Amino acid sequence: MATLNPRQQSGPSPQPVSWSGGTVPRTVQRTAQKDAAFLLHYLRAGMRLLDCGCGPGTITVGLADAVAPGEVVGVDIGAQQIALARANAAQKGKPNIRFQVGDVSSLPFEDSSFDVVYANALLMWLNEPLGALQEMRRVLRPGGLIGVRDPDGGSTVYDPGGAGLYQVSELGKLLAWGGRDPRTGRRNRGLLRAAGFARCEGFADCEYAGAVDTVEAFAETQAKWPAAWAEAGLGDRPTLQRLAQEYLEWGRSPDAFWAMMWCSAIGWKEG
Repeated sequence: MATLNPRQQSGPSPQPVSWSGGTVPRTVQRTAQKDAAFLLHYLRAGMRLLDCGCGPGTITVGLADAVAPGEVVGVDIGAQQIALARANAAQKGKPNIRFQVGDVSSLPFEDSSFDVVYANALLMWLNEPLGALQEMRRVLRPGGLIGVRDPDGGSTVYDPGGAGLYQVSELGKLLAWGGRDPRTGRRNRGLLRAAGFARCEGFADCEYAGAVDTVEAFAETQAKWPAAWAEAGLGDRPTLQRLAQEYLEWGRSPDAFWAMMWCSAIGWKEG
C-alpha cells in the first residue's frame, strides 16, 4: 500500500459551486474536482481508495485519476447505480476502477485493506452514520485517511425569502430524510471523532443559484415537489399548489438567490 504522509500544511479551501440542476440527475453532475476538492490535496499515486455510496461513479473516476495506478473500488447498495458506474468507467477508459454492490454498514473487505475511504452525500441518509463510519475505519490501514461530505439542510437561505419557500424546503427535508437528520453535515467532524478517527478537521463550501438560468432551473425543480406530494395525498392540494406557484414566481425575480452549505471532514486512523 502507498504511504500517506502526515499532513504538513492546510489543503486548498473548497470553492463555491453554482447549482446545475434541471432535467439531469444531480448525482450524474458530481465530479471529484467539485465534490472531493477538500480530499484531492492528500491523494497520491499508488494509493488504494474505497468510494462508499459511489452512485453512478462520476466522482469515482476523478478519484481514480488522482491515485492511478492505484486501485479504486466503488460500492453502492443499489445494483442499478453500480451498473451505471461500470458503464461510466468503461466509457472513460479507467482500468484501475472496479465497482460492486455493498452495504456500508457491513463492508465486504478485509481489515486494513485501503489507504483512503471517501463518502459523499451518504451519511445524511443513514439511520446509524456512526456505525457506518466505524466500519469504514475497520477497512482502513493504520495511518489511513477518511473524507466525508454532506449538505447541511439547516443552512438554506433564500432572497427574497418568502415563507412558502422555506415551508417547501422544510417539508422536503421531512419527507426525503424520513426522520433522519437533514443537518448531518455540520456534525461530520464530530462523527469522525466519535468513530475513533484522529486529527479530525472540518471544512465547508457553498452551493448556490444566483444567475437567471440557475435560479429558474432550481425554482422549477423545487416547484415539482408540492405537486408530487399532492398526488401522494401528503397535504392540502390548494395549499401545495400555492407553494409551487410561489417558487415559480420567486424564480422569475431578478433578485432571486439561493444557497446551501456543504460540510466536509477528514480524519486519520491512528497507527
